[in-house]
Formats: sequence, C-alpha cells, structure tokens
Amino acid sequence: MLVNFNYREKDLDEVLQSQIVYNNVSKGVLAKSKDLKAAFGTDDQSKVCLEILEKGELQVAGKERESQLSRQFRDIATIVMQKTFNPETQRPYTISMIERLMHDIHFAIDPNSSSKKQALEVIRELQKHFPIKRSPMRLRLTVPEQAMPSLLEKINGWNSTDVSRDGSGSQLSVVSQILNFQLFFCNDLY
Repeated sequence: MLVNFNYREKDLDEVLQSQIVYNNVSKGVLAKSKDLKAAFGTDDQSKVCLEILEKGELQVAGKERESQLSRQFRDIATIVMQKTFNPETQRPYTISMIERLMHDIHFAIDPNSSSKKQALEVIRELQKHFPIKRSPMRLRLTVPEQAMPSLLEKINGWNSTDVSRDGSGSQLSVVSQILNFQLFFCNDLY
C-alpha cells in the first residue's frame, strides 16, 4: 500500500489510493464500523487511515521480499569481490564464486543491516575457511625531500609494499600498497 509516508503531507488523497478501510482487501470485504471502533476507538475512516499510516507496518509480498533479499545477496557478493582477491593466484574472485562461497558458509542475510557491513562480516568469515585476502590500497604520499627518511621509516613499520618512488624538484613521492585498516595510521604522519 505504501512505502514511505511523508508526515508533512496533510491531504490523505495524495498518499492513499482510497480512504476506505478493508477487512480483506483481496476479497473486497470492507471493515465493519463496530470492528473499527473496537480496534481504533473510532469509526471515522480518515482517522483510522491516518493511524494506520503512522503506526502500521508495511506488509511485503513473498516474491517481493525474495527479490529484495536476492538483490541484497548480490550486492554483498559484489562488495566482497571488489575488496578481496585470491592470494594463491593473485587474481580477484568472480561474483559467482563469491556467491558460491557465501552459500558454502551458510551466510544468512539481515535485511535490516547494510550490505557493506555484512560484506565485511562475510570477508572475515570466508577468511576462516578459504584462501581469501583483503585487497591492498594504493597510497601516494608526497613530502618535502628532507621529510622522506622519516616517512619511509613510518611506512616500513606498517609492513607496506613500495610500488614506486618519484622525485621532482624539492618534493618526493612514494606509492605504497597498504591494507585498509592501516590508512588510520596516516594521521600519525602529520
């Protein structure tokens, strides 16, 4: 009937298809006045509709819920694929492979939790059972020439991999591969 109710909208005709309250809408059975009074304390259809909008819950059909869960499962698998690789082959996993691995660990989707949060949980769980690693992040740091030795010392403490070093004028830059959680250490560079 409704996904989002905008409380600023005062005209119920803009929100609802009909202000008639049904006992069973699929069969076309209208709610009786005595049933409305028992349930809502009034038989005023407009007030009942407003209360249903404010306090009611949206009922989602089975196929729609299944479609939503399938979409979220695929979103989670896509995020996992983008953030990981196979350390044995140094190649990324395919989405179908990630989906199969998610089925193998019996991962259950929480429709109330974000896909990204669940993807991070999936990665942690997959790492317990399969050869899978987080993809490193490339980070380019540019500093004055005199600051380069202290920068390299800090970067080496992170167990990062230097990809390239470049110097132009008084500025030097280094490109390193680091794990995502190590990005927080960059605050120590200042």
